[in-house]
Amino acid sequence: MNTLYVLTGLVVALGTAPAPSTAPAPSPPPPAIRVLSDVALPSAFEWASDVRWASDKSVYLGVSVVGTFEVSLDPAGPPPKEMIPGRSKPGGFWASEQIAVSSQYLVAAGPALAVTWRRLADPARKEEPFDFIQGIDIQENRLAILGGRRDEKGGYGTDGAIAWIGNLDKKLTDLRPVLYDTSGPGTRNMGRCGSAPLGAVRFLPGGSLLVIPGVQPGISLYDFAGKLVRTWDTTSLGIDSVCGGMTEDSQAHRIMGPAASRYAWLNQWRTVDTLLPLPGGPGLVVRRAENGHTFWDLKILNLAGTAMSFALPFEGSSEFFHLGGDVRAGKIVFLLYETVFNGGGKDRPTPPRLIVAEPQLRPAQ
Repeated sequence: MNTLYVLTGLVVALGTAPAPSTAPAPSPPPPAIRVLSDVALPSAFEWASDVRWASDKSVYLGVSVVGTFEVSLDPAGPPPKEMIPGRSKPGGFWASEQIAVSSQYLVAAGPALAVTWRRLADPARKEEPFDFIQGIDIQENRLAILGGRRDEKGGYGTDGAIAWIGNLDKKLTDLRPVLYDTSGPGTRNMGRCGSAPLGAVRFLPGGSLLVIPGVQPGISLYDFAGKLVRTWDTTSLGIDSVCGGMTEDSQAHRIMGPAASRYAWLNQWRTVDTLLPLPGGPGLVVRRAENGHTFWDLKILNLAGTAMSFALPFEGSSEFFHLGGDVRAGKIVFLLYETVFNGGGKDRPTPPRLIVAEPQLRPAQ
C-alpha cells in the first residue's frame, strides 16, 4: 500500500473552457519502507507484544507473562533463548509487555507494577516499582521511563512527574524527572489514562531523548543533560490527546476496565504505537482503526518542527492490532500483534508477524 499525494488546482474563466494540460502526471512518491521479509511467529510466541534487535540475525521478544526471549530470524537457526523468565517460573517477572536493550542491559516492563532489568552477561534481575508504565528505553546504562509512580511515603504522583531518566549502574537511585503532568501534583492525566497504551519514549543517536506522553498533548525533545530542546504540537501531526477532558466516573472507568473496553475506547483515536530512531529523524508510528481494520502512518519529525507522513504497507485484519518496532544498521523490525480476539469462535490471537524492512525516505533537516 503506497501513499499517493496529489495536489490539484483549477482556475476557469467564466464561459471559457480550460486549456488541456500538457504537463506530465506527477509520479507517486516511493514507499516509506521496503519490506524484506514477513514471517508469522510460532504459537510459543503468540502473546508477543514488543521487539528489539539482539543482533543482525536475531531479536528480543517481550512475550507478556511468558517472559523475554532471544529469537533467531532464521527458522532453521538456533533455538530461542530465555532471557527473563515469565511469571510461572521460579523468580520470574510478571509480564514482559515492553522491552528495551543496550549493549549492557536488557529491560522489561508490564503495563504496571514494576520495571525489571538484568545485565546481558548476568541473569540476576533487579526491579523498581511503578504504578503505570507507558514506555521504556535504554541507551547504554541510561534508562528512560514514562509513567506514574508513588513516592517513598506512598503518595501517588505528588511531584507531578511522569517521565524520568536514571542510571542502571546506580540501580535507579538517581532517577530525575524531565516531564511533568500538565494537571500538576497528583498527575491526574496519567492516573486516568495510564493503563492505555498512549505514550512512548526513545533515546536518539547522540543521547537526546524524545518523549511522547500520550496522556496529554505535545512531544518533547531533551538533550543528553535532560534540558528541553524543542517541542512539537501533536494536534498538527494528527495525533489525539483526550485524557485531560475526561470525567473520573465515565470514560476513565472504561480505560481502567477489561481489555476489550479499553481497546475499543482507544480505537476512536489516532495514537502512537512506537517510536523509531531513524537516520532521517525520529519516526512516529501512528495507529488508526478504520472499517474494522488497523492501519499505520510513519511520521518523520525534523527540527524545524514539521513532519513528513507516509502510509506503512501493511494492515491488521481487525481493529485490535498494534505495532512494536526497532532500528538497527539501516533495517527496521516490526512486530504486528493482536490485542483483543474473543468472539466469532476465536479464542486465540492471530499469530504475530515479524516484518523486516528498509527505510526508503530521509526527510531534509
